[in-house]
This record gives sequence, C-alpha cells and structure tokens, in this order.
Amino acid sequence: MKVAVILAEGFEEIEAISLIDILKRGGINVSSFGLYSREIVGGHGIKVIADEIFSKTKILSHDALFIPGGATGVENLSSDMLVIETIKEFNIKNKWIIAICAAPFILEKAGILLNKKATIYPTWKDKLQSISEYSEDNIVIDDNIITSRGVGTALELSIKLLEIWMGSEVAEKISKGILFS
Repeated sequence: MKVAVILAEGFEEIEAISLIDILKRGGINVSSFGLYSREIVGGHGIKVIADEIFSKTKILSHDALFIPGGATGVENLSSDMLVIETIKEFNIKNKWIIAICAAPFILEKAGILLNKKATIYPTWKDKLQSISEYSEDNIVIDDNIITSRGVGTALELSIKLLEIWMGSEVAEKISKGILFS
C-alpha cells in the first residue's frame, strides 16, 4: 500500500502529521508532496519538509490519496486544477481518496461526491451541495471515498485506515501502542 499526502501552505498540521506517523508505524509506505515546494508552512506556523514536490504522475502511482484540512490549505489545493484532475483520476481508477476537516470541499469541487454520503468540518457543511447525505459521524466511508470531521478525529481516522488496509491486528497493536484505546 502506497499513500500520497498533498500539503499546501496553510494545511492543518495535526491532521497531516498524525496520519503520516500512524500509517508509517503500521507499515504503510507514505509519501508527502508539497504543492509548489518541498518546504511548506502549516496553518499554525509549523514548517515541514515534504518528501517531494507535487507531481501528478508520481502521485498517480499511489494506491491512496490523503488530503488534510486547514482552511488556507484547502483554498490553495482547491484552486489548483492539476490537484482537481488528480483527484478525478484517482476516483476514475477507484483508488482510495481520504479527506478530513474542510478538505472534502476539494472533493466536492472535483465533482466526485455526487450522491455520496460524507462529512466535513461543521462550519463547511453548506459547501457540500452534491452529496446525498451529510453525516456527523467522525468517519464516513462511501465506496472509495473516506471523509472525516477534523483535528479531533485524525487519530481515529488513521487507526481506521490501518484496520482497512493492514487488518485489525495491526490497527489494534498501533492503537494500544499509542494509548489510543
């Protein structure tokens, strides 16, 4: 399993870094991609160095795409047409697409939430116009698309992804190891 994480200026640090960390602990190959640079500053001023600069070709070789929230990061990603095209291609190929906090808005903009059940950060819910059902569940899975609500659900989402991709034994081991459960 290979997971690509796209980071843009203003991304939500906890959502991105906790997921990357937990998935790597579970044995998943995770690569981070900075939208325009390897050096990206998150929404709370934390500077990170991505593994690579965003490349549609490189990202499409992955099995899953994760998009963290953060209002400014979401605005930056949703205005980049190459990001939108990449999301559409992931969906056409039925690859996993995961978005947390405000990031499901990017999926809406890409047109892949039509008639799907989804969640988003509560103040952004009116921006999801094409979904069939808005949910206040922490994690919503509809086919290949997984959405989650925000910073407070990031660890739960990460453990759930381990369960889906690596099995419940790995998920439980990592969960206990970090005192999550």
